[in-house]
Amino acid sequence: MRKLRIGVIGVGRRARIHLEAISVMKDMYDLVAVCDMVPERAKEASEKYHATPYSNIEEMLRKENLDVADIVVPGGAHHAVAVVVAEHGVNMIVETPIAITLPCADIMINAAKKAGVKLEVAENVWRFVEERMKQEIIKSGLIGEVSRAYCVNMWGGYHAMNALRAYAGFREAKSVVGYVNKFPAPPTLGPGGREQREESWVKGIIEFEDGIIGIYESSNLLFAFLNTGYRKIQYAGVDCTKGCVIDRETHLVEDGKPKVYVMNEVTSTVNGTEVFERIELNTTPKIVWENPYKRYKIPKWLVAAVDELYSIGNAVINDVEPAYGAAAARKDQEISIAIQESALKGNAKITLPLTSITSYEQKLHEQYKERYGEDPLKWGH
Repeated sequence: MRKLRIGVIGVGRRARIHLEAISVMKDMYDLVAVCDMVPERAKEASEKYHATPYSNIEEMLRKENLDVADIVVPGGAHHAVAVVVAEHGVNMIVETPIAITLPCADIMINAAKKAGVKLEVAENVWRFVEERMKQEIIKSGLIGEVSRAYCVNMWGGYHAMNALRAYAGFREAKSVVGYVNKFPAPPTLGPGGREQREESWVKGIIEFEDGIIGIYESSNLLFAFLNTGYRKIQYAGVDCTKGCVIDRETHLVEDGKPKVYVMNEVTSTVNGTEVFERIELNTTPKIVWENPYKRYKIPKWLVAAVDELYSIGNAVINDVEPAYGAAAARKDQEISIAIQESALKGNAKITLPLTSITSYEQKLHEQYKERYGEDPLKWGH
């Protein structure tokens, strides 16, 4: 099988995880190029992974005859880069969120469709090992039918919506109610090491098909709180008709008594590296999720990234749709946007799907214009 020529656009923290994943997938990929607007970063990464460095995306696309572009740039640039990549006839995987607004996401989707290329989104939450196991437990029927899905201070925005949709069996969301508030906070280092003195708190209630309710809560200082120990309230899972799964624990009643089963990871050691084999729940019968990428001899933390990259590679090789895809990622972002829109409208119920641009998205577009001096939707013209 011919290996796919892949180039990575953007060299940040997430890109380094992608580069590590690509480096072990030697049966599928040949990493030929790394591009970053900071030449030194591109040079450093390219030397480590034996690729050609670039600081200009179009130059890389002209010269390298890529099969796949891995777009790992800030979310506000996703749609602009995706349009350029599509115009060069290159398939792509893009980091999360798919785009900052739904109109920007639609620009990407339409560009890929027009060019006849595949578009995958690297949403990783539903791909995490423990999350795959939760999905297996739900599908097994062990805990009955899902009533409520929870994501409290585990992941924010579209990531959390991805988790809730997975718990709800990827049923359609029908409506949301959202709350946003601000609270004083002790001096706390937030993203990028910037000191924060105010917390922006978000709450969402999502109604899915079949009466399943999703409960979401998060904070802009989530990770800072967890690192300092200031806040430790966090959990994710489902409440069902016969039991529940919260984080790594499955709670049931057996013979009239409470019973708790804890996920058990099975690993092996290969040349000094801990290799993730499978995760189990010792019920009767046993529930197991096997690592489909054991052949790469990877640790648990790399499984989701390998799965993302396998998805786009398999889509290109076999001319099938990616495992997740842009439409699903758009739904994640749509729910997150609807929560913010509900809060702006005094906690009004917002019906899904959204049929027109929201005031929240219009505000994001204005902020984009102020920051970059151009209309973010110009790429759709």
